[in-house]
Amino acid sequence: MTWASTAGRVPVSTRTLLDRAMEADSALTEGDVDQVDRRRVLHDRLEELATVGDVAALRRGQWLSVPGSVVQLTDRKENALLVSGIPLRHLDSKIRSSIHLNGATRRLSDLSIVSQLALPVVGLDDWIGRPRQPLSEWTEGFLLMSLSPAPEPFDFDAVKVYRPVRARRGARQADRWFDLTDDVHGRHLARISGLAELNEHHIVDVAEGRVLALSVELSHDVRRLMYGLDTRGGNPTVAQWSDSDTRVRLRVTNPLPAAEARAFAAIAEPPHDRTWTIRGDIGTPRQLLVDLGIALVSGSTKHTN
Repeated sequence: MTWASTAGRVPVSTRTLLDRAMEADSALTEGDVDQVDRRRVLHDRLEELATVGDVAALRRGQWLSVPGSVVQLTDRKENALLVSGIPLRHLDSKIRSSIHLNGATRRLSDLSIVSQLALPVVGLDDWIGRPRQPLSEWTEGFLLMSLSPAPEPFDFDAVKVYRPVRARRGARQADRWFDLTDDVHGRHLARISGLAELNEHHIVDVAEGRVLALSVELSHDVRRLMYGLDTRGGNPTVAQWSDSDTRVRLRVTNPLPAAEARAFAAIAEPPHDRTWTIRGDIGTPRQLLVDLGIALVSGSTKHTN
């Protein structure tokens, strides 16, 4: 509703969007609400729209509507997704009646209206944009990338390396980072602390606990690389998978790469406490997790870390 009030044609600042959202939200919310917490919740909803692909985040804290596409989620023709920042109020009434809201996503129940939308139709894999290579090959390519000599002087204390082989079995990825020690050799994914607690990620070449060379800063797909290194190190992460006759509940303990996060935003109900509920086709989400090397454990999804 807030996005529709902007007409969706020009970039809009985060502040403008949240101010408008808060005005409408206050009218709908009963009782006293912490304004700071509520703005944070609404900002998270904006991030969900960006994850799905309806809007794009620009520099300087601005957002822009994306023309979008129609995504064919499965072989069932009625199971499609409208990915577009075009506000519903700007669509024809017949098109609006064929759209059903599900969290941050908009489902299409009648693909005969696609021609009226004048948007391309793409499959799930093309839309989420995950690499076509198997994860092991993709990870190997990253580890073989060109490196440059480490600058001098170099703050070795600011470096942590991702070492799944040293972590306990099934540990969270956040607990797989370790300090440089004399027994660390070869190529690793490194996290280097910078100013204002900002982190950079690099592939580094290490010998006897010293960084000899490093890659350019890795600006994307670091999370996917972590999953690849988990598999390579023989220590996969774990997800709780609980199914019944009508639905599957899935709980992951680590963030998913951008492509898989987008897929789950489309095929599952909005997550609660890192738990997705999936109805209907479960083959696609299961395969997405298996391809990341995640071990699926049957049982209750009520799990704490």
